[in-house]
Amino acid sequence: MQSFYQGPPVMAHSPVEATAAMAEHPTPPSASSSLGQQLTVLAAFAKELELQSHLLHLNYCGENFISIHTYLKGRYEAHLEQFDTLAEFVRILGEFLPGSTAAFREVLPSLDGEATIEAYVENLRSFSSLAKALEPAAADARAIDVQNFMADLVADAGKAIWFLSACCGC
Repeated sequence: MQSFYQGPPVMAHSPVEATAAMAEHPTPPSASSSLGQQLTVLAAFAKELELQSHLLHLNYCGENFISIHTYLKGRYEAHLEQFDTLAEFVRILGEFLPGSTAAFREVLPSLDGEATIEAYVENLRSFSSLAKALEPAAADARAIDVQNFMADLVADAGKAIWFLSACCGC
């Protein structure tokens, strides 16, 4: 499956660079198929955040261990729910998701895979930016359910960024 992104190749070393490059060259978001492809990218991103937060949950050592450990469990569970909802929207639009992990990673912008709270927070910022960028495509497709969910994703990411920044000094 091809990515919705139609600009020049993204040679980014961080999700922030990838998001900026995609924002500079957006694809006109008018067709439902374009919306489905964009949702597929966001679903792949949510799956990566699930893995990243789960690994952080297991490997975190430091101050506030119990609080952070418990909080990260909720984060990876939330990302699993986000992935499932995004995937269901893709199917509602009559499209299919990639059939393998490798195929998912082909549609995913470059992420900071480092297992640190700071990297996770930066990836949450990029995830939020992509959800914001997808909202106009949902509006054009008259997919109010998708629009509302994009707002929920942005709010959820914002709260997680705030919490982790306050606890860990990110």
